[in-house]
Amino acid sequence: MSNTQKNDLYRKALEHYSGTVVIIDKNADVLYANDFAAETLGIAKEKLLQSNYYHLIEQGVMTESAGLHALETGEQVNLYCQNYKQEGMYIYSVPELNPDGTVEYVYSFGQNNDKMDAFLEWVNDERKTMLTIIKEYISSDLSIIAESEEMKNLLSIAKRIAPTNGTILIYGESGCGKEVLANYIHKCSNQSDDAFLAINCAAIPEEIAESEFFGYEPGSFTGANNKGKIGYFEAADGGTLFLDEIGELSLKIQAKILRVLENKQITRVGGSKTINVNPRILCATNRDLKQMVKEGKFREDLYYRLNVLPLFIPPLRHRKADIEPLASKFLKEYNKKYGTDKMFSTSLRKKMKEYSWPGNIRELRNLIERTVLISQNSLLSTDIMFQEYFIDNQEREILPLKSAIKDMERAYLEKVFNMINWDIKKAAQLLEVHQSGLYQKLKDYNLTKTEDIDK
Repeated sequence: MSNTQKNDLYRKALEHYSGTVVIIDKNADVLYANDFAAETLGIAKEKLLQSNYYHLIEQGVMTESAGLHALETGEQVNLYCQNYKQEGMYIYSVPELNPDGTVEYVYSFGQNNDKMDAFLEWVNDERKTMLTIIKEYISSDLSIIAESEEMKNLLSIAKRIAPTNGTILIYGESGCGKEVLANYIHKCSNQSDDAFLAINCAAIPEEIAESEFFGYEPGSFTGANNKGKIGYFEAADGGTLFLDEIGELSLKIQAKILRVLENKQITRVGGSKTINVNPRILCATNRDLKQMVKEGKFREDLYYRLNVLPLFIPPLRHRKADIEPLASKFLKEYNKKYGTDKMFSTSLRKKMKEYSWPGNIRELRNLIERTVLISQNSLLSTDIMFQEYFIDNQEREILPLKSAIKDMERAYLEKVFNMINWDIKKAAQLLEVHQSGLYQKLKDYNLTKTEDIDK
């Protein structure tokens, strides 16, 4: 069974459990709640998932919380309380502790019981099973939204290759979450206990790039720190070095990075001593590196050295199922940040799914923050503010012809292969192209038969 299937199984187990299940983090924000928990509290599940336990106490939704007791004391708590229907209920809450003894999560589950002994018998029978399921769920994919099949497949591949030492190159449009995926891979890798250092290559001026990547010795140049400085490769040694927008580096720096990747040694600017370094390298780009190689703007040898394990993040317009959960996550974040209690209207949810999001997840996040700040109503709707935003951005929905053709080709190939059960030979005959060309396009577009990924 694949990791994705396991995660789905854990989620279903929690949803179909006959009692309440709630998970809160160290700030008392609700990370997960099943339907029965929302029903017991007399609150819409959507609103509960955007809530903070302290706020629920202030609002009178709860009068007392075993989860908060466990969060504040760091100890397991059994508590008898009454729900909004005045029905008796026993709650069992257990904290998940960090190595330093601080609380990271609190898991709470409960049952409608009239007698303490019946509740304790239930706890003894089911506690270990429930805690195992909850911990597996927490450790799975809470850190990244993946409701669409495209993202589930991508995460399945990413999690499978994360423990290897192969160099991973992440392709994707600007704002689609390349750094988030890189961080996810790091957390699933053998380097997860060490540093994750993310570098935006496009933001490094050419004249200081070498000293930033490889460090420098004291007095190497005017204005240099008199103690010298370590570079990115040394800082990430033993951990993960994520080089975002790798295509923006000059050919000179590309050559030096290639040498480090091959020899696992650097020499600081102004120095002569070689220093061994061994960070895991992850790279990302929103450019066509293969085309840049043809144009002489990117080294061919570096391209093949980096493109060992390519991953393609689909743009948000190709994974509509992720839009609503991402939007809910951001809304919860900004409600907390600005002390608001706003919700999406049905019409706005529909509009967000229809929009093409040329700026991808970054645009979605920024729009939600903007909306939370300027809307005077608690219910966020497609009023004049949003109409103005979408009208102002209609021109941005028109993609460059090259990008539009690629999008259509990818969608068409996926449709054809699904129709003929991924028969490469038959597809080549129908499309009147060579099989080798089809294999290359499948690789370029990261198109893979779903069941093959899980094997």
